[in-house]
Amino acid sequence: MPIGKSKISDMDFGSFENTIDKNIETDKASDKFDQQLQAYKDASNTLTSAKSELKIAATSLQEAKDNLVKATDKADTVTKAIDSFIAKVRDIKFKAKVDDSDIAKLTDGRKKLIGDESKLLEDHRKENKDILTRHFYDMSNMMSRNEGVWLSNCWVKTLLWIFLPCFLYTVISLVYFVASYIDK
Repeated sequence: MPIGKSKISDMDFGSFENTIDKNIETDKASDKFDQQLQAYKDASNTLTSAKSELKIAATSLQEAKDNLVKATDKADTVTKAIDSFIAKVRDIKFKAKVDDSDIAKLTDGRKKLIGDESKLLEDHRKENKDILTRHFYDMSNMMSRNEGVWLSNCWVKTLLWIFLPCFLYTVISLVYFVASYIDK
């Protein structure tokens, strides 16, 4: 008995394998498409909610603008009222009548104030004079007892020109030696 061809050999496994691969790719593409579609739906929902929030914000801004316009109008009204009130106040004139007795009291008060101030200034001048007189006598007594050091301007200038360079040389030398000691 001859061996016959099997039915399995007639089948094309390559095309069957290609079909399976295409089905797998199609499933992957379908999953990707579903994910993208879901992402687009989520984005659409987010945009819709953002759009509604923007409408609410726009409405709120419009209300705020309207309130601001009303407040500005009220402020303008108040400003005009204040300006008119100030104009009325500026137009008010005061008239006063002063009696001769009031003028006499004022003059007496001014004279008394001037007298008090003059007395105060005179007392102050006397105190200063007493202080200066005491100082003069104290200095005279010191000089008569040969107390204190009294130098003329010439001596002060001479000593200044002698001692100033010595002092500067000493300070500079000390700074130099301290600096050289610190560097070691």
